[in-house]
Amino acid sequence: MKLSALTLCILLFGTGFAGITLKLNSAPVQEAGIGTNPAHFEFKVTADSTETVRVKVATSAGWYMENSDKEFVIGPGGVKYVDLFATIPESGSSDRYPIHLTFETSDKNYYYSGLYVEREGTGTSSTTQGSAQLELKSEYREISVKQGETQTLYFLIRNPGKEDLKNVLISGDISPRLDPEYPVSGFTVYAGETKTLPVKIRVPKDYPEGYYTLTLKAASGEKEASASVLLNVREKYSYAGSLSMTVVALEQYKEEDQVKGYQLVLRVKNNEITDISNVEVHVDGVPMDWEIEGDKLFGIKGSELKEITLRIKTDDFSRQKARISLVKDGEEIAFKELTLGGEEVGITGAFYVGGSLLVGLMVVGLVIAAFLYVRQKNQAAEEEEEEKTKNYLKQLVEQAKTDASTDEQIEHEL
Repeated sequence: MKLSALTLCILLFGTGFAGITLKLNSAPVQEAGIGTNPAHFEFKVTADSTETVRVKVATSAGWYMENSDKEFVIGPGGVKYVDLFATIPESGSSDRYPIHLTFETSDKNYYYSGLYVEREGTGTSSTTQGSAQLELKSEYREISVKQGETQTLYFLIRNPGKEDLKNVLISGDISPRLDPEYPVSGFTVYAGETKTLPVKIRVPKDYPEGYYTLTLKAASGEKEASASVLLNVREKYSYAGSLSMTVVALEQYKEEDQVKGYQLVLRVKNNEITDISNVEVHVDGVPMDWEIEGDKLFGIKGSELKEITLRIKTDDFSRQKARISLVKDGEEIAFKELTLGGEEVGITGAFYVGGSLLVGLMVVGLVIAAFLYVRQKNQAAEEEEEEKTKNYLKQLVEQAKTDASTDEQIEHEL
């Protein structure tokens, strides 16, 4: 149902504690047509409540919108996905329209901004001349960066034509205060080729908060193209949930063929497009004299998958519970709990993650039990075969005795 009310809000009614957690699962800036090709925003709404919460969704943003659920109920800890669709108004003259959300509960109001609908074709341009073409586009419409951080912006340059584009020159409309590092000019984009152009910026700590349009330009001869990205500079930025972490290896660490401790390999995934620098790796719960070396401080680009290696030096291999956490500016982003232990380092099981010690013992026990079972079955089969042989021999003896008795009787009668 299309609506054009005066307020865009989500109202939640319930008893007890009615807090919610919001997560945007789609791009914050999207293109849409005039009444067609709507932008699609998806929200994940989690009820942090002690009782059932009733949710009523009312929409309006000054132009037509649709929402998937006007009213629904979330149980304690439940999750609901809400879809919002928006198109550019027919009477609209702007290329960009903001969306503001209010999430109201019985305890507090939650405000969500930073969503935009752009007219189709905004922020991307291309030129065509003869059989040579040049297209330039940003990989994303908007990106948020905290003051004092660095960020790599990615643009795509494409040549859909049949002729090579030579001596491509790159320039941009980006503030010198952001210290942009443009790709080196003078390269060739071959026919049908697409290249990624990274542009690194550094946001000063005193750079004013707000939205800034950054534009990259490309030219080859008389052919030109440009693309823009919206930079959202923030004073405060929460990285909670931005990183996920898994343990991929926990092995012996050796020096000159001598076991000196543990080597831990973590696989870290950046779930956002924002780069994260100066991430600290903390190892808590182990003795103070254990030495931690390796990638204790690292940076990770947006959407990057990265492996981190730590060396834990110790000659004490007693069972120890450890907490591995990733921390940015004092905020814990992700953590993993594991257990290091064993009487000695070796294939007998010096390293255990979580409850894998018990699992390992169970596996070994099952293998031994299976071996004994098979051995017992084989022994039982051999004993059964031996008993069958004895019985057969006994039958032969009895038969021989019977035959001998019969012969004696016949002889006597004769």
